Amino acid sequence: MILNDGNGRVAFTSSNKPLADSVSRSYPGSVVLPRGAAPTEAAPTEAAPTEA
Repeated sequence: MILNDGNGRVAFTSSNKPLADSVSRSYPGSVVLPRGAAPTEAAPTEAAPTEA
């Protein structure tokens, strides 16, 4: 279970999907990912300027 709509930290891990779904209901905005799926990193909001 990942907090903050999948962009936060991993708050709970379990191979028991019904348990993970149950726990996630206690954390609004949390996401339960399928087993083996890696959370994606949040993309930067602004690209750094490049110098040529």
